[in-house]
Amino acid sequence: MTIRKISKEDLEDWVEMRSALWPGDNHRPEILQYFEGTCREPTAVMVAVTGTGELMGHIEISVRFGPDGEWHGFIEGLFVKPQFRRGNVFRELVCGALAWSAHKNFASVLADRGPRLYEIQHSGAARLLERHITEEELHQNYPLRRQSHEQSRRSQRGS
Repeated sequence: MTIRKISKEDLEDWVEMRSALWPGDNHRPEILQYFEGTCREPTAVMVAVTGTGELMGHIEISVRFGPDGEWHGFIEGLFVKPQFRRGNVFRELVCGALAWSAHKNFASVLADRGPRLYEIQHSGAARLLERHITEEELHQNYPLRRQSHEQSRRSQRGS
């Protein structure tokens, strides 16, 4: 498996994966804008690719100001095709986002999931969202700092 930046040759696969992640929207115009460099978000998109060149999944990353007053990479969307969900594709895509974030000198990568905001530390991928990862495995193997959105908003307001 290889993690790399998305290319124009991946357009059809990206449209397909994005449509599976966010059904009901026409994603093609925004994707074309991304390749033209005229869309605001996402800032970066990476894909996981098999040895034969098949796309397994993608991760979309933007830049956000975090509750700590620092800039962070922010996972906007992450999708792994069903036939590849039992491998390490999810983890490798998150690690790719961490590497991108570190290269940009950002403090970490943020992601929200329901009412919580998660910070993924540069020391390793945290909070894998696939169901076969148990909470016990998660906390034993991955560093994680959670904040509720309310705590995040309070810290941004300085209260």
